[in-house]
Amino acid sequence: MYKVGILGCGRLGSIAANALKEGKAPFCELAALLDSNEDVLAAKSGEFGVPGFTDRNEFMACGLDFVIEATRQNVAQENIPAFIDKGISVVSLSCGAFADKDFYNKTAALCLERGAKVYLATGCLGGFDLASVFQLMGGMQGTVVQYMPPKAERDPKNPMAGFPEEFSGTALEGFNISPSHLNTVIAGALACGELEDARYELRPAQPGMGAFGLEMKNDLSSAKIIISQNTFEMIALSTVAVLNRVTNPITF
Repeated sequence: MYKVGILGCGRLGSIAANALKEGKAPFCELAALLDSNEDVLAAKSGEFGVPGFTDRNEFMACGLDFVIEATRQNVAQENIPAFIDKGISVVSLSCGAFADKDFYNKTAALCLERGAKVYLATGCLGGFDLASVFQLMGGMQGTVVQYMPPKAERDPKNPMAGFPEEFSGTALEGFNISPSHLNTVIAGALACGELEDARYELRPAQPGMGAFGLEMKNDLSSAKIIISQNTFEMIALSTVAVLNRVTNPITF
């Protein structure tokens, strides 16, 4: 069994932890938790029956094979290199951390040196495998599309409530609208190739309905994948899906 630790015991990390405890990744077991909030950590450690740590070194000493990162971009950038340096692979939800080209390149070099990997979780997008095929075909144009309801229909408490109703630009330009809330844009853009080449668009959606999509095309073919309504569960479980893909003896 592969031992899995979780960095971040918030909503997303807890969903992933629960999935592991329920056996949804049959070749993996939840082994440890890491969080800076001692009260939350104590509660989640008791809930899931695994040790919890505020100290990263103690956490890594549990013999981990993988860490699911479910925090924020700055926390991811602080911790991912430390895990990789110990040969522990990471499944990351904070894909926006890799919009920083320097961090991306240094982490990639460290992965090659230590024999570990960073797997970027798909979150609320799909079609990354198909995007890889389009890249191989050549001449690909990839676009991450976010469908937003009219401003009048948006929940004012939603951090995306202030987004413009329409936007078209590069993925990096779109990401800068709200970096802490658009990890999905960077994940999709990296699946399409270089960040500088991928596009991001905001388009109107039906009232009350938000969605993300990935569009790709070249001279030979085109494809469009739309997730009609994303949820926290979908985002969190995409990390467990990655674990299944990389640990199952027969995979795709």
